[in-house]
Amino acid sequence: MMRKRLTAALLAVLLAACALPPALAADSETMQQTVRALGILTGDENGELKLQNPVTRAEFSKMMIAAAGLGDSISGQANMSVFKDVKNAHWAAGYIKATVERGWLAGYTDGTFRPENTILLEEAVTALLRMLGYDSQSLSGAFPSAQMNKYRALGLDENMTAGQGQRLTRGDCVTLFYNLMGAQTAAGPTFAAGRGLALNADGEVDYASLVAAERKGPFVAQSDYWSAELPFVIDALTVNGARSEASALQKNDVYYYNEKLRSVWVYRSRVTGVYTAAAPSTAQPSTVTVAGATYTLSSAAAAYALSGMGSFRPGDTVTLLLGMNGGVVAVLAADSMDTVRYGVVQSISARTYSDGYGGSWTENVASIVCTDGQLYQDPVAQNAVQAGQLVEVSVKDGKTTVKALARKSLSGSVNTSATAVGERRFADDIEIIDTTDGGAALPLYASRLAKMTLSAGNVRFYTEDETGKINRLILDDATGDMAAYGILTSVNEIDANMTVMGQYQYVINGQAGSIVSQNGIYGVTAGPALIELSAGGIQSLKNLKETALTSVSTVSARNGGQEYGMAEAVQVYIRRGSSYTLSTLSAVDDLNEYTLRGFYDKEYAQGGRIRVIIATEK
Repeated sequence: MMRKRLTAALLAVLLAACALPPALAADSETMQQTVRALGILTGDENGELKLQNPVTRAEFSKMMIAAAGLGDSISGQANMSVFKDVKNAHWAAGYIKATVERGWLAGYTDGTFRPENTILLEEAVTALLRMLGYDSQSLSGAFPSAQMNKYRALGLDENMTAGQGQRLTRGDCVTLFYNLMGAQTAAGPTFAAGRGLALNADGEVDYASLVAAERKGPFVAQSDYWSAELPFVIDALTVNGARSEASALQKNDVYYYNEKLRSVWVYRSRVTGVYTAAAPSTAQPSTVTVAGATYTLSSAAAAYALSGMGSFRPGDTVTLLLGMNGGVVAVLAADSMDTVRYGVVQSISARTYSDGYGGSWTENVASIVCTDGQLYQDPVAQNAVQAGQLVEVSVKDGKTTVKALARKSLSGSVNTSATAVGERRFADDIEIIDTTDGGAALPLYASRLAKMTLSAGNVRFYTEDETGKINRLILDDATGDMAAYGILTSVNEIDANMTVMGQYQYVINGQAGSIVSQNGIYGVTAGPALIELSAGGIQSLKNLKETALTSVSTVSARNGGQEYGMAEAVQVYIRRGSSYTLSTLSAVDDLNEYTLRGFYDKEYAQGGRIRVIIATEK
């Protein structure tokens, strides 16, 4: 499946799968979203946190209850008046009562709590220190100096701008409560650890685990207007990992949501094909094979639908609705959802399938790589299509049809942001594969085409969505990324006395080999080359172009003012005499120590990349 770039800082935080940085390095967005995910701060009806607003003592009591993880067991309601100025009908009476009973906050000697007073920094610090287990007897000195000294010693002051005597804003409380999670308690562990929150390797709150713990789902949308049924207004929405708008939502979307973050994750990945097997059995299936690919069942409803008691049997054409991590959330009858896929045929073979009840059937199956990057196996009529051919796969009324496609080309330059080719815009969810005549296929990010000029010969097929944007693009070996590259270490070509043959020794990814061509020669010399081999011998052999390199990075390289793109799988060798040792770019990027020469297949604007780098010690 193709990943998509996120277009907002919020989404970068929401979709982070790795651990958060330590508190010292946390940015404001990370702190805001962590505190928000913990329920300590919530937005208004529009999701706004209003970080400049002052915080009252009543509001701070509610924040403390949420920070302690007690929000589900303590509400704002109380069955009695807590203070003279906090009657049982006060919205925060329950929170104030709970914090006072725990000794975190205290009232005044006149019997009031003054809930609407803005809380001062030293008041908030004293309350949080009590939460951490530090009472006045454990601190040395008088109030508030003793409390402020401990505040700094525990790191509660990191990134704080408010000083002693100043009233706190909601923004101040974001920072203060974020720091609280990493502060050491009097008992020893950090506050977050004492709460039982998942931590990363640095001992900080693991944001991904925090979001997952509060995420609800999966659900399957029953209409195009399902967002109206959510218990909140959506603040952040992603569809297949890319930022989207609520207007893009559709029936049969698989979705998850986090109410505290007002965030929704939608997955619109669907697979339609013949249901051929369930494992370990149809009695209790945990995986299903459809269109030749096997998927994990991630819901009881999906497992039941494919079981012996469900409505589907091996041999039926079905549609799988996939959710997070590619698991099957629901199964629909194929005739309830017509689908169309486009791709290239890799191979065709006869397959025999069991029906799960002692019977079997045999049919011709085409293995097809489609623009979504997945490999499907679809039934085809004999001799209907052949390997390497461009095809359309349509499922209508439960019947799968595979037919050859005519070429549909375009040309133009792709812009720097890879959002358009010429005047034609790319859809945000564009699917791209590069293909060869032999049926090989490689899924691409749109960014791979940035600054590249596509000729009519580079494009085999494309489709447009209802707005006229290109949403599928099938290329014709445009990038060169599927070829194999390496170094010809020895070349012996003979063309004399009725004998034409070539003997070649090579290194590819550090592995040495040799091959003999009995039928012809390729006119190559020793050095970096495109080296494509097949079971029958040499498929292609061609020397690469060469340039000196004056700077290198993992993305690009330069020779003075000339820029060259760097292949993701660039091979780097250190050469000593006639010996080549496979290395890494980071090991040779000191140009005071090494002289670097780059070898590329074609010009940058044509999709070329540096495929091989040879480093020699100075």
